[in-house]
Amino acid sequence: MKELIDRLKRGQPERVLAARSQVPAVDAMPGQGEVELSGRRAVNFGTDDALGLATDSRVKEAAAAAVRRYGTQGHASQVLTRDLEERLAAFLGRERVRVSGDPAALLSPFASVTSSVLSDARHHVGLDRLLPRAHPAMGDLLALEGAIAAAEPPVLLVAAGIHASEGDLSPLPRLLELSTRSGATLLVDETRSLGVLGSTGAGAAEHLLGNEPGLVIAASLSGALASRGAFIAGPSELVDTLEASTLSPANAAAALKALELIQAEPQRRARLFDVTHRLLDGLRARGFDIGPTVTPRIPLWMGDESRAVRLGRALIENGVLCQIVALPRRARLLLTPQATQSDAQIDQALQIIERTARKLEMMPEPVGTELLPIDLARPGTSMLSSPCAEHWVATVAAAQPPPKAEPGPARDVAARLFDAVETLTWRAANVAPELRRLTALIPRRKR
Repeated sequence: MKELIDRLKRGQPERVLAARSQVPAVDAMPGQGEVELSGRRAVNFGTDDALGLATDSRVKEAAAAAVRRYGTQGHASQVLTRDLEERLAAFLGRERVRVSGDPAALLSPFASVTSSVLSDARHHVGLDRLLPRAHPAMGDLLALEGAIAAAEPPVLLVAAGIHASEGDLSPLPRLLELSTRSGATLLVDETRSLGVLGSTGAGAAEHLLGNEPGLVIAASLSGALASRGAFIAGPSELVDTLEASTLSPANAAAALKALELIQAEPQRRARLFDVTHRLLDGLRARGFDIGPTVTPRIPLWMGDESRAVRLGRALIENGVLCQIVALPRRARLLLTPQATQSDAQIDQALQIIERTARKLEMMPEPVGTELLPIDLARPGTSMLSSPCAEHWVATVAAAQPPPKAEPGPARDVAARLFDAVETLTWRAANVAPELRRLTALIPRRKR
């Protein structure tokens, strides 16, 4: 059994730590960005429900009404599921959507018919973990091009809209260009970006590409859609070949109501970014390293695994629920604010973080007002990542080098030079103003 346990641990390189027995039980979800842990209130930064819709009274009533009408099990062809598929297809601008109560039921056919599945080396807590033959190969764009050229077709390329444990975005425009040129299929996991990014909330693909019909989109319903299950959206010819497991009436109704609110209340997304900015500014002013995030997914980088675990558990005990990612030399805490949280809650959480870190002698040196502001990936911007803390990106590239592959067909010198320059600067800056500020942001020293 020990060998089995060791292999299970090795199979989860980006595993969010905090075993259930080590985290206080959640007694209730009262909403407004809080949870009850063993009878005590805590600010909820440990959720994928960024818009706070899972505790919205209208979503809960829709789920309850569906149970009263259809029971608890439902049917694969129930009207709620079909309605959800049609509404999602229209929202995402796709021909067809297939919804399933079991994400593996949707993704397993891809693994069985696709010769090569390539995924981002940093993306191991998304839907691609259900693809057993997914090989991390996105150390940089040039290496990825070589890996695609060397792979046996058909090739499936899986990219996260938001990197779940780092908060920055995948370079979808370049990935789309590579997949189009090579004939690979690009699948974007929008689990944490749906409802959050884009002018209408349709996700990272909308934010970076607009209405690009050549993409396949997948997402869990457990994010902004406040439910359980998953969906795949794309061309009818592809989606119609997929089988799905039954989605319960409560989950279908909750996702339908959440989707309606995402479209009807865009102010939730605006408020979410306001809350995120307040939390980011407070953490950076106190000297904490938040890495390249430009989204409401905020990593608080600790580096040392034992320090991250100690601080994370202490924060949970003191009233800030967070997630703990324990990786050697790359450990971090994950904080996901919610649109329903108030400025007072954010300030309270910052005070708890500072007080707890100081007590454990983990408080970094504050950098004060020297820091320039960080632009977030709000609608209308082209931000992919922040120029801060690029050493974390460099570390993971060195720790997990992409597999060696023979170079693809020769291309002209200008095209190769373009790719080389873009690979070096992609995560450092995304537009000219950010590139000019790079040298001022990286040192972050007191004057």
